Amino acid sequence: MKSNVHLHLGNHCIETASKKKLKKLMDQYFEDDGSADIEEQILILQEFMEQSDFSSLRSSDNRLAGEEEAKVRLYRDADGKIVLDFIEQK
Repeated sequence: MKSNVHLHLGNHCIETASKKKLKKLMDQYFEDDGSADIEEQILILQEFMEQSDFSSLRSSDNRLAGEEEAKVRLYRDADGKIVLDFIEQK
């Protein structure tokens, strides 16, 4: 199963949204006896947070700075690297 982490940006920058999502996932993990999908989402998010230069991300795009509404998805590509992409809004 391929896990994705979805983040909503607009009121928060990518860093704050990541921290809030990680807390939510951790709470879910311990409430639900740790499903494999939630565990993989936590690992994706932790790796993304450890490897990211949030200052550079925020300055690279207004959406990542939380200045514009956006939804992003984090996932592992075929090589196991964490990828961030924007989800088109309808």
